[in-house]
Amino acid sequence: MIILDAIIRGGGIGLALLLCLLVARHGVGSRNGLFGVLFGLGVGSYLICSASWALDIHPYILTPLLSLCVLNPLLFWLFARSLFDDEFQLERREWAIIIGAGSVGLFWLGIRNTDLPLMVNISTILQQVVGLALVLHILYDAIQGLADDLIENRRKLRIGVIAATGAYMVLVAIAELVLAGQAAPQYLNALNAAGITLLLGGAMILMTRLSDNLLSSEIKAPATRPNAPPSSVDDEDLMARAVRKMESGTFADTTLTVASLATQLRVPEYKLRRAINQGLGYRNFNSFLNHYRIAAVKAAMADPNQVRIPILTLALDAGFNSIAPFNRAFKAELDVTPSEFRKKALGKKAS
Repeated sequence: MIILDAIIRGGGIGLALLLCLLVARHGVGSRNGLFGVLFGLGVGSYLICSASWALDIHPYILTPLLSLCVLNPLLFWLFARSLFDDEFQLERREWAIIIGAGSVGLFWLGIRNTDLPLMVNISTILQQVVGLALVLHILYDAIQGLADDLIENRRKLRIGVIAATGAYMVLVAIAELVLAGQAAPQYLNALNAAGITLLLGGAMILMTRLSDNLLSSEIKAPATRPNAPPSSVDDEDLMARAVRKMESGTFADTTLTVASLATQLRVPEYKLRRAINQGLGYRNFNSFLNHYRIAAVKAAMADPNQVRIPILTLALDAGFNSIAPFNRAFKAELDVTPSEFRKKALGKKAS
């Protein structure tokens, strides 16, 4: 069993390193590529650190591997968030999560060999709870963002590898909570390694089919002309119909989704996704809507007759649910705040 376990782990570590190379090749120089490589290294480290023979490794080598291992849920969280959310940024909330989760893991790493059994048990349980919360958050995000995602490969990734990996990590975290620091049986270690290796193999298959722009964190600004040639004449006509529908004011409907718009246009949902993504250059449906919503708010803010109408009212009328998402979308598209834009626009009108 020990030899079989070592063989399985060796194959898994090789796949993890190869996955790092593939991620780096597709997302070289990008935030997504960096997080993906770190996560791949974390998976490889976990395969080493969870082995029965890991304690025989020299401390100078084992310590950095353990550091990556305990930070693996956090690395998974960062990689999946940056991959799924085109607007993901390391802001104060994200840094608070990174510092908090990292501190919990490194605290356990620092006291794991001390003569404080109670503190070791508490830190172990806390580490597993934090890791479980991070993975559950990613699974929630993957499900919530599925309907809005226009990139077909990324939709498959949400449904397949990330969901399977997240579910497996949840099962591992629950198993470790039940064991409460006790050594797992050898057969369970082998099954654990085999499961991770199978997941890595699935990830490798999917990674070879990913497009280069999926791992890129750069968001291309949509244009009035297609960024990529449509796949058919039908798509070209569908693009024009979708644009006309938006320009007629449909964007202000707060309940509008890809599915409901496809119903209105009387086309299959997958064709509409393809036309908006490949033809118009949008990566998610929300950014497609926001493009028209922001244009409407910009026109209203530049109108001297509407100078007394609060920006919040204009944003709500355009279809935004609250001021915070509007401010983020507006700043991301124009690199100025709505207030600054209104002041400049009205100043030019007056002059």
